[in-house]
Amino acid sequence: MTALLDFFYLLTLLAVMAWLLANGLLWLAGRLLSPEHLSRHLWLYALTPWLAMAAPVTAMCFIAAAKPLGWIADHCAHHGMHHPHLCFEHWPALDLQWIHLLSAAALASLLIKVLTGFLFREFKAARDTIALFALSRGNGRLRRLDTPEAFACTAGYRHPALFMTRGLTDRLDHRERRIVLAHEVAHLRRRDPLRNLVFNVLLLAHWPSSARSLCALWRQRMEEQADDRAARRFGPEAVAATLIKVARLSGPSPTGSLSASGGQLLPRIHRLLHAQPDRVSRTLTISSALTITVFLGGVATLVIVHHSLETLLGFLVGV
Repeated sequence: MTALLDFFYLLTLLAVMAWLLANGLLWLAGRLLSPEHLSRHLWLYALTPWLAMAAPVTAMCFIAAAKPLGWIADHCAHHGMHHPHLCFEHWPALDLQWIHLLSAAALASLLIKVLTGFLFREFKAARDTIALFALSRGNGRLRRLDTPEAFACTAGYRHPALFMTRGLTDRLDHRERRIVLAHEVAHLRRRDPLRNLVFNVLLLAHWPSSARSLCALWRQRMEEQADDRAARRFGPEAVAATLIKVARLSGPSPTGSLSASGGQLLPRIHRLLHAQPDRVSRTLTISSALTITVFLGGVATLVIVHHSLETLLGFLVGV
């Protein structure tokens, strides 16, 4: 059991080292690359710390399983008894000191803090969504709120719905109401609340500053995609004019919801009026190919240099 715990300790140490490296590179990318470039590959940047942690763990587990099968030469016998072998035949035997246990406790405390903060925010968002369903009228996905406050939003993960207040509908004409509905229906059809939740989960592995930047770009991207759906039906000028009017009328939307007035309005208006083409499917394909390539390339590289990694781990744990 002790040897197994030592093995998991080494894997965790590798994951933490890769996490620090990935976040450092993301911090550098956020200062060297433009927001437009970052917004084209948001899923790739959001996944980077997770891929960085998964690659060394996958590589080391592959090596540990491949040595007994004879796929990789077993050089464990050439090391001392306490060398941290990542192998299922020669388990590592570490002499962990109090500093290692203290580091593990600090890491566990940090993880608990991050998860607690995330769960608290999601609990508040879920409570607000339940309140919207309870106070609204209507059957199906379109729900009406009899309140003088002016806003329209989409909320809910499993069964998302579109919420629109009387205070907004009474101040819009028939065409403007249809444009707002088209924008929110685009969020519904893409299941943006659920996608937003998944993206925010991925951001848990980022530095707070990087997470905030990527979250803002992601929110802007979702609103722009919904704008494009509405613009294809009603025209970009009409959508831009309606967004300006809604922004003037709307107050803050409930926590966890997506509203037509969300994101940065001026870039959205500028984008609509200049008719920039949407290349979402193309960039998503490129991001997916880059993600797979980077991950498999990282795993292959780590398998090749695994002996050096074992030596580095031995130095870090004082073996």
